Amino acid sequence: MSYSNNSSYARHHVSTIASEIMSLYGAGSKPLPLRKEMMECYHCVKPLGKAGKLMQCGRCKWDIYCSKQCQRNAWPTHRPRCDNVAHMDDLNAERMHSLVLFKRRHLPTVTVLGPSVLEIYEMPIVTKHAALLLCLDSHPERRREVSYSVTDICLYGLDKLPGTVLHPEEVGRIRARLALADERLKATGHGGAFLAIMWCPDLGMAQVELMDYMKDKFPPLSLMPGTRAERKQLLMDVINSDQVF
Repeated sequence: MSYSNNSSYARHHVSTIASEIMSLYGAGSKPLPLRKEMMECYHCVKPLGKAGKLMQCGRCKWDIYCSKQCQRNAWPTHRPRCDNVAHMDDLNAERMHSLVLFKRRHLPTVTVLGPSVLEIYEMPIVTKHAALLLCLDSHPERRREVSYSVTDICLYGLDKLPGTVLHPEEVGRIRARLALADERLKATGHGGAFLAIMWCPDLGMAQVELMDYMKDKFPPLSLMPGTRAERKQLLMDVINSDQVF
């Protein structure tokens, strides 16, 4: 049976996938929700569990760090984005903050299902040249952390990303950050890093996130769809159903 997002089968499919993700990660048996356990320092990628606490940049409220030293070390690459937020008006700053909250809410889902959409294990080189682009629609009437929904998921070459998503001057910095994160993650037993971008075209806003993936292929989920198009649809449906871990 093929996967269709307009059927009762699809609803059962999303529920089953969510249950398996929670089981595989032990969600519910730990003191912190999975999405908080997966929070890590944006410079040294130390997870919250090892850092004890993480602090966000007091100026932009975006990036989070495990220490003042990491924040200082990250400043040269963080400054352009931080300056951008500082020059926003109150309305756009609030919209961007909502986008940051939405992104953090669904990081575990993208971490688990994103590699199957990118087909990382079949073609590892894809992480160096392509990004997972999640296109969003804005719903300002909802509370902040659920004020977006996914309308499409695309694979884009980093050199072909529209300027409205990522300014050409930023691509080089993102490549450098991606290479550094990939090296550090591999050194700590992970498979490496891949790039995910959440972009709301109507608002002209985007959030870039460096994600980690497992060294060995993720245990096969019992109902994982077979085609890339179906896996993209599944990722959309899990996020839009507001399954969080």
